[in-house]
Amino acid sequence: IEAAGALDDQRDRVLTGAEDLSADLTNNSDLRSLDFQRELLRRQLRVSNAGRWPTVAAFFNATYTGNDLDMSRLGNFTGGGSQEAAPGSGSKFWWQHPVSAGLRVSIPLFSGLTKMYQSRQLKNQIAQLDMQRDYTEQQLDVQMRSAINDLLTARETMYAQELTVQQAAKAYDIADTRYRAGAGTILELNTSQVNMVQAQLSYSQAIYDYLTAKAEYDRIAGRER
Repeated sequence: IEAAGALDDQRDRVLTGAEDLSADLTNNSDLRSLDFQRELLRRQLRVSNAGRWPTVAAFFNATYTGNDLDMSRLGNFTGGGSQEAAPGSGSKFWWQHPVSAGLRVSIPLFSGLTKMYQSRQLKNQIAQLDMQRDYTEQQLDVQMRSAINDLLTARETMYAQELTVQQAAKAYDIADTRYRAGAGTILELNTSQVNMVQAQLSYSQAIYDYLTAKAEYDRIAGRER
């Protein structure tokens, strides 16, 4: 009787928080992995195509240079600079202020068809990956339906074995009562006890089958813990 009660508690823990069965494959790990690979190839294709476009770069440069020579002793100094008075002194110094700015345009004219072949190869890989994903999704859809059927079958079997355990326990109680009253035999009592133990073992196996089917369903649905 105590063993039957323990099996009932185990069944309750198994079925606690059971969710409605769904054939949604959105969270399947295999499909998500293929989607990530496809996105990576798409980004590589964008980078490869960008290498065939013209590029424009802007640049700007400004400097402020001078020297500490006393230019007043050298007379007039020519060289494209300007003479300015140094702060705190009567000397003349020569300073330069060059500034440069511009745009640089790079236009790829010919790269040996390398870029074109690389883009074509990436497109072929994306197409092959799409075909692989469709094929994988079809396989997973069949597996999902099979897993749901197995799970429902295992659940019904577990319920049936639960009723069998209850009936075997009642039969054992009746045989025990008859034996204690002197109306039954020890053989009848032992037989009912063996039947109850066998029913409990079958019930435990049914719970194990249900857990196995539930684990397979969670794996396909992407609900791994």
